[in-house]
Amino acid sequence: MGVTRFGGYSSHLNIDSRYVFKLPSKWNFDQGAGFLVQGLTAYYALAALGDLKKDRRF
Repeated sequence: MGVTRFGGYSSHLNIDSRYVFKLPSKWNFDQGAGFLVQGLTAYYALAALGDLKKDRRF
């Protein structure tokens, strides 16, 4: 799995190794992609739109 801000529909990416994760052995590519999309959407909603910061709760 890998995370990138731009080029998500590309067939190849050249990204920093900090943004690449090993796909769990029981997951297929669809599950891996779904996990990243859902997780990043939730993060964006909380951090960017909801202004959630350290030591805050919701």
